[in-house]
Amino acid sequence: MRALGCAADAALDEAHKLLLRRTLCIILLLDAAKEARLLDADPCLFRPDARLKSTRAVVVDFARVFLSGGVGDLCRHLASLGARLAHTQTALHEYNFGVTSLAADLRDGARLCRLLEVLLDGGERVLTPRLRLPAVSRTTKLRNTELALHRALTANAVLVAAH
Repeated sequence: MRALGCAADAALDEAHKLLLRRTLCIILLLDAAKEARLLDADPCLFRPDARLKSTRAVVVDFARVFLSGGVGDLCRHLASLGARLAHTQTALHEYNFGVTSLAADLRDGARLCRLLEVLLDGGERVLTPRLRLPAVSRTTKLRNTELALHRALTANAVLVAAH
């Protein structure tokens, strides 16, 4: 009877190890896919209201909740195997660049910067990483708009003032 208990414990241990490997593989796959920007749409990996916004934080939280006893920094163990967790979701990733109302949507300068990237830089993100988001203060909105206007002027765009 004792041998059956040991066999069941060994099987349960193997099941736990398999679950741990698969969970870490999924997290590593999602991190690599997000960092490589495999999808043109580039959807967010985490919900905007999520408590954790990076794959590293997910692994640390997973280890804290589900692993016991002296595991140490699981991210360091993964890095020693060549698997680095790099993705961190920022406000820029969560920003909706869609325009529904010109008057309201162009106020913070973010959509204007993205429009200029599409028109002048072939869609390559050269301005949006420099944005300050979320743009809640007037100063931040002005800075973002000035960034867009400076890019337009360096591209020799003619800006006409409306009277």
